Amino acid sequence: MFRKLESSIKNLVNEIGSWSLEKIGNVILGLSIFLTLFFTILLRIPKIKAILGIAGISNSELTISASGILVITFSLLIWKVFVKTDSLIRKIDDSKLDYDEKLLFGGTDGIYNIVNKEMRVRKVLREKITVDIIGYTLFSVEPKLKTWKDLGILNNLTLNLCHLDYDFMLDNEQIPTSWPERLKSYLKGIEDFLKKNESFLKDNNVEINFYPYSHIPSVHGFKLANGSMFMSFAIWDNSQIIQPNNSVFLHLEGNDYSKTARQLKFLFNNWLKKSKSYS
Repeated sequence: MFRKLESSIKNLVNEIGSWSLEKIGNVILGLSIFLTLFFTILLRIPKIKAILGIAGISNSELTISASGILVITFSLLIWKVFVKTDSLIRKIDDSKLDYDEKLLFGGTDGIYNIVNKEMRVRKVLREKITVDIIGYTLFSVEPKLKTWKDLGILNNLTLNLCHLDYDFMLDNEQIPTSWPERLKSYLKGIEDFLKKNESFLKDNNVEINFYPYSHIPSVHGFKLANGSMFMSFAIWDNSQIIQPNNSVFLHLEGNDYSKTARQLKFLFNNWLKKSKSYS
């Protein structure tokens, strides 16, 4: 019996925890209005008045209590108006978004200043976070691991590295012939860094996972723990894919809930899931 009750309470807490602020506000407002009406009707019943009178509760105290409930209800109404107004402003802002301002030039190296900044200002440095990278040959990862270590942000981190599979590249005419050997070289650089810093990574709770994938890459970039994404798309040069050194990246901030951002984030997550599925 107690286990069922505990389970029911946990389910209720989880359910409430998944509610949006607007839904929570609606529930609280509804309960407040109900309680206000309930007590207002209740206090008009002679027998209830008599019982409360016996209990030593004066009419003035009843008035104060009722007034308090009304004040709470009025405050919640104001809060409800604020939430609605904030939602309306967000919708208006969404319609004015200029995605030209979100474009980052300079290839993969051009996004790292913002990546470093966002990793530095993460809310809880002691909380383990996850960074997902969809790459081709991971040419930029090893130098950035050194940079993150020097900056003091290589800690409490799970880094998932998706890259093209070596054997898949060997048998594919759409991928430049130099890429398989580049991949081996860049992976060796990362592995050497891991071996050299094995104790440091263990002490700082850093985990690095590799996910080789066997499909023509379309989407590449970063996904940070705060929901921020740096997203780019593959470019063809005649019949082959071009290395993303000169790619243009689109920076989607974690708090960008516009329809366009939601669709692009879905697209990135879809390719990320596929890239991880081979392991």
